[in-house]
Amino acid sequence: MALFLKKYLINFIFLFLAFALFQKVIWIKDFFGMRTNYIEILYNFTVNYNGVKDIPFHFKMLFIRNILIYPFLAAIIWMFLLEKAKTNTIVIDFFEKIKDLKFINIVTKISFKLLLNFKVYFLISLFFYFQKLDFFDFILVNKDLKNTKQLYYNPNNIEFNNPAQKKNLILFFTESLEYQIRSLDLKNPIQKIDDIKGNYINNFKHAPATGFSIGAVVSSQCSVPFYPAISMNLTLFKKNELMCLSDVLANYNYEQIFYITVSGDFHLFGNFNKEHSLKVIDKNKIVEDGLPKERLTGWADGVHDDDFLKHASKKIIELHKSKKPFNATIITTDTHFPYLISPRCKEPVKLSKNKKEEYFNKIVRSYRCSSEYISNFFNELEEAGVLDNTVVVITGDHTMANKKEFTISESLDRNIYFKMNNIKPFLRDKINHFDIAPTILDSLGFLPPDNSRFGFGVSALRDDFDYKSHYEKVMDKKIVSDYLIHELFNTSQ
Repeated sequence: MALFLKKYLINFIFLFLAFALFQKVIWIKDFFGMRTNYIEILYNFTVNYNGVKDIPFHFKMLFIRNILIYPFLAAIIWMFLLEKAKTNTIVIDFFEKIKDLKFINIVTKISFKLLLNFKVYFLISLFFYFQKLDFFDFILVNKDLKNTKQLYYNPNNIEFNNPAQKKNLILFFTESLEYQIRSLDLKNPIQKIDDIKGNYINNFKHAPATGFSIGAVVSSQCSVPFYPAISMNLTLFKKNELMCLSDVLANYNYEQIFYITVSGDFHLFGNFNKEHSLKVIDKNKIVEDGLPKERLTGWADGVHDDDFLKHASKKIIELHKSKKPFNATIITTDTHFPYLISPRCKEPVKLSKNKKEEYFNKIVRSYRCSSEYISNFFNELEEAGVLDNTVVVITGDHTMANKKEFTISESLDRNIYFKMNNIKPFLRDKINHFDIAPTILDSLGFLPPDNSRFGFGVSALRDDFDYKSHYEKVMDKKIVSDYLIHELFNTSQ
């Protein structure tokens, strides 16, 4: 076998890469959901080892098995079979019989040569990879910038108000929280989140490049899509280039914290937030503050939502007592696939011999348990008087990923969950991720009366702008393209 591989090494490499690319697409779409595309792939290539080391061990082993071992074995077997076919008497006799049938003979020989040409396999798989993961969207975009540049309103050009009484902010991201979760069970799994005071926006679709957590969080904070022009330069932008919600609040002396259940290095969450004036509190800090390491059994060996939110509530109450305005941005993970539920959850476990039914029961239980912890968190803050002068936003980062074990039907109107305890009423029932920062800034009193815009977003508390037309354009990935973002931020310089 070693001599065989040595003789045909180059061909083997092309065949292995072909199978690996093909298998990678199939596995990614099956495991991470159909909406996964080139943006998430490129971003994962750009983060360093620290940015991906906290990916769950189970995920890493599945990657090795599906993207390395299976293609390697398939390439060896297929190459061996084809080499044997060259000297197989049945194949030789077949070509002998059809040699007088010129057209059939020519077509068959060409087909056989292509079958033996592993570079062709590689090119076909490369095209398949690019097509299925939307890499062609990266190239085929609208380059007419005359009008599309006007979609972006540079926050650096806004003369923000300086409200006399500054409100606090709690921006709470719940992993994969969408309205259709309510319909998964006769007893609403997220009823306790629904019971928290606030006003809903019911039409909240994914903005471009927000189908995964870091993309959704950055777009919500900075009102820009997480295209490669942003994501591959994420920690290089100066604050006067990419001004985000937290940068505005930092200019008005807010104490700002970002809570994450895993290491702050994961996907560069910590780096991004530090660059934009937030102090990162991750699992390492929570363990340092006394949480036993044995309790790190959550997603990516992280902190479960119950322990996580107990730590966060204590910290927020401390900030409240300091009398300084604060911004606490939080993202939970117990409702992230594969739904590693806290062992302290009191919700009964429903067992089933059917794997799909058991998977579904686990989903429902994870949302019910997490809802309980989120409800307790806000109840503690309300009892401590924290919420009296605090803008609270509870939102999903994105909708739940579609999996072969279970998926919410796309025929349903799927929307990301969004609730806010604003006093001024919403003047529309439609937003995307870009609109979150200006809506929050408006509710906090920072947006000036003559402007409702921030980045690509528009405040949902105003009706002084042609939002319908603007929405259609910023949701179009061919208009709000990576090319446009590159031009706006001069990322080549």
